[in-house]
Amino acid sequence: MEFKFKLQKTPHSHPARAQKAQKPSSLVFVNVSNPKEAKDRATLQKVRRHVMKDIGRSRKSPLSYDSTATKSLYQVGQMPTYWGDVQVCVNVKRVFWAMEMVSGALLSITIVDPAIRDQQKITRRQDQPPSLKDIEQYTQSLGTVRKSILAESFVRQRAIMGTVICLAVFDMRVGNLGSWTMHMAGLQMILDLTGGVEALDPNSPLRQALFLADLFGSLKQDISPKFPLLHLQFESQATLSPYNQGLVESMEELQLPDQTPIVTILNSFAYASRVAALLNKQWAENPTDSSFVLPTCSLAHQTLSLQRWDLVTEEGMATTSQVSALAELVRIATVSLFCIIVSQTSGDLGYIIPRRDVPFQYLMSLIDDKFWDGKRELKLWLLVNQFCVEAAFPRIWYLEKIVDTMSQGDLCSWKDLMSCLREVVWIEGLAPLDMTQLRLYIDKRLS
Repeated sequence: MEFKFKLQKTPHSHPARAQKAQKPSSLVFVNVSNPKEAKDRATLQKVRRHVMKDIGRSRKSPLSYDSTATKSLYQVGQMPTYWGDVQVCVNVKRVFWAMEMVSGALLSITIVDPAIRDQQKITRRQDQPPSLKDIEQYTQSLGTVRKSILAESFVRQRAIMGTVICLAVFDMRVGNLGSWTMHMAGLQMILDLTGGVEALDPNSPLRQALFLADLFGSLKQDISPKFPLLHLQFESQATLSPYNQGLVESMEELQLPDQTPIVTILNSFAYASRVAALLNKQWAENPTDSSFVLPTCSLAHQTLSLQRWDLVTEEGMATTSQVSALAELVRIATVSLFCIIVSQTSGDLGYIIPRRDVPFQYLMSLIDDKFWDGKRELKLWLLVNQFCVEAAFPRIWYLEKIVDTMSQGDLCSWKDLMSCLREVVWIEGLAPLDMTQLRLYIDKRLS
């Protein structure tokens, strides 16, 4: 979009010769209380005497020049003026219209992170306290924000929230996750003044938009969502596979002092199994239907809310450390599964790229070969999931690990590998390009 401006040139003018001072005008008002008096002879005489006389005198006298006319061209004639109608994208017009609905104070409080306010140059020196004028302006801004939020118009409140949600989604899509965090904090402040999230209708588009904006931004960063779960009613009440049930039972037999890793593994399998049951049915019957979006995001929200393993403080005994590392691997793989789903259905690779930075190989190094006995299927499932989000040279490491694990388990074909993946949990049609490359490599190595 290009805005065109035209320099409005002003002809160079020469100052006029000094004029003699004129007497002050004796102009007076001629009052007419009745329309008929306007044609009265006495009234017309007053008009000619007190009005027309000065007007005629000003027309006969030479023009008096304004002082700005004597300035040079670069002082006056360089002001750009709008030139003609410019074709503006309709979406840009809508953005401008939406931003006009938000007061400047409200917009600033929602997009400025309190953590970086100290870095802003509010005063000349950062160690100086704000002046009285700054405090007064800040107080007035807060008052304006409160009036905007607590306005009597219900529509205006929702319009403000909708605008901030749109800004948050935009920043999330372009990768400005810092700005997304600021918008989420601003929305939390707005909701605190308007009754909280509970005051929103769960079925309203605004509540669903808030849920999706929160979920997608959290999914890109693998952090816990900031707003509560949007409760939905859907059918995918899938149970764990026999393999997963046996795996969880074997973990429980270890009688660990802390059962949190086992709970994480159990819930990760539960959420992955439910989304697999949902999508295997949905994609087979009607792949273009978007009704799976909210249920899938609801399961992703619960997955992101699972307990994470602290790599620094929770390293202890060998068995406990290995179970915790396995729990974190299962959680990471489940989050990656949801990222692949969202990326595959939306075409946005921004959900997959951050998954390449997870400490997958480090966590795998904490688990010895003996611990993997009876868990070969799970190991293959973890490796294949991470392979689907990797790119370029790191994929070579995963390809070799997958082939080595298959050889140790006497798996000699692509069909055997897919049988192992389905024993854990798998979505048919997931990451088709990546799975095709994996199949070509395995067929070549094992032929």
